[in-house]
Amino acid sequence: MVRLEEWMEILDLSRQGMSISEIARRMGRARPTVRQQLRQGGPRPRKCRNSPPSSLEPYRSFLLSRLREGVKSGCRLFREVQALGFGGGLRTLQRFLKPYRAVLGEVATVRFETPPGRQAQADWGSFGVIEFEGRRRRLSCFVCTLGHSRVLYGEFTVSQKLPTLEQCLLNGFTYVGGVPEEVLFDNMKAVVLGREGATVRFNPGFLDFARYCDFTPRACRPYRAQTKGKVEAAVKYIRRHFFAGSRFTSLEDLNRQLRIWLDEVANVRVHGTTGEIPWRRLAEEPLRPLPERPYAVVPAVLRQVGRDCFVTYRSSRYSVPLEYCRRAVVVQEAGDEVVISCEGVPVARHRLLEERFRVSIDPEHFRDLRARRDRQLLVEGDMAWQGGLGSGALRLDEPLVERRPLAVYDEVTS
Repeated sequence: MVRLEEWMEILDLSRQGMSISEIARRMGRARPTVRQQLRQGGPRPRKCRNSPPSSLEPYRSFLLSRLREGVKSGCRLFREVQALGFGGGLRTLQRFLKPYRAVLGEVATVRFETPPGRQAQADWGSFGVIEFEGRRRRLSCFVCTLGHSRVLYGEFTVSQKLPTLEQCLLNGFTYVGGVPEEVLFDNMKAVVLGREGATVRFNPGFLDFARYCDFTPRACRPYRAQTKGKVEAAVKYIRRHFFAGSRFTSLEDLNRQLRIWLDEVANVRVHGTTGEIPWRRLAEEPLRPLPERPYAVVPAVLRQVGRDCFVTYRSSRYSVPLEYCRRAVVVQEAGDEVVISCEGVPVARHRLLEERFRVSIDPEHFRDLRARRDRQLLVEGDMAWQGGLGSGALRLDEPLVERRPLAVYDEVTS
């Protein structure tokens, strides 16, 4: 017999995308038992032997799912089951839900601890706005904490897009020295595209990154913030103990201060829950090593350099050296830089422009053009000294030809 508390955990794991075999292995139950519990919607409360089945029995799975999602209002649940065809009264619904409410209240207060090396939790925190590259941008903080040791990593950004998330995760894995078996996320757009019942549709681009790092992505259920309570608490900890009252001159300065605080305060304190120092407890985490080959956080794109020696990327323009005019190049992001390569060789690097329709120019790319113009001016000046520009000036971009009178050609053809 599966207890209601066990079924609630089975349901949570299933909605995170875990297979029946994985759930059975983790819960210590047989696969047919797990499959049956998911199919019938969980165990039924004990009743008297001769009591008739409740008229709400067909709606039991729906009601438990709504309770698990945080819907506690009996009147609201009553309206929802009425819309599904229930013809009974409110008191019937309240009596039916009473044993489940009691167990759900107990389960909500149980802290879920993960074994060493099993899980990390990651999320974004909102920290207002910041002046960045001449405009006001939303300031976010990527936060990741290991479930067992509670070692904390954080990084402030002005974007929550997939490339930023992947780079932050790589930085976090490097900081803690490895990769856990799984990472639990909120339903952020960069990770989760949607849900089809209990099935989570992950972003294919993010799944490719997860395969590279060798971790399993998990998505917590909507409206269940306590599922990722460790990282939620970490976000609050950074907000209250680091960010409040802080002074910084730039995004780089803010992240520099955060890194010092992580090293000297957050990860060397005695943690309030474990009673141990996170850095010391990290030694118990059997983390997987990061792959040695680098990962292309942003896929490379092919571009052709224009006649003006600029290439367009994400609606902004970046200069390249003069000799690569009209040639095909590869453009790729690398952290906060844009790297432009030709035939596998990097030929230009620029700071990534977050704003659209901006231009980044490296004066060195046009040094040859300036030298060519200087030589042209010298030649023109020398000819002006010899006989004046009125007799014609030599331009370096024009071919040298001999001028002959037309009579010469008449003699040849006669």
